[in-house]
Amino acid sequence: MDTFFYSVGSKIYQYDMDTKQVKMVKDYGSRKVSMLKTNRTMSRITATNEARYTSPRYAVIVGTYDEAFPDDSGTLDFLRIPGLMSPISTYYSFDGLGKVIDITYSETQ
Repeated sequence: MDTFFYSVGSKIYQYDMDTKQVKMVKDYGSRKVSMLKTNRTMSRITATNEARYTSPRYAVIVGTYDEAFPDDSGTLDFLRIPGLMSPISTYYSFDGLGKVIDITYSETQ
């Protein structure tokens, strides 16, 4: 079960390498995609912090921006991928950023 994600214009696609199927998973409309990454974490969630600090154990991270306002229209979305070729949902979203071109994710305990 190998899959990869890629962007074309404002759309994010998932490609299943075994079945050679392509699925569009997110359309950002007029926003430009400036960054696309994946994240895998081995979170140590305890009962006391589970509801408040649940980590995106596996996420596709997408940076987008409005070309007309690149200095303060940047958005960073963590997309939850529940399974191969399954519907996705936004797990976390941060906005009001500049044009995001790279991030480093660090989880602290």
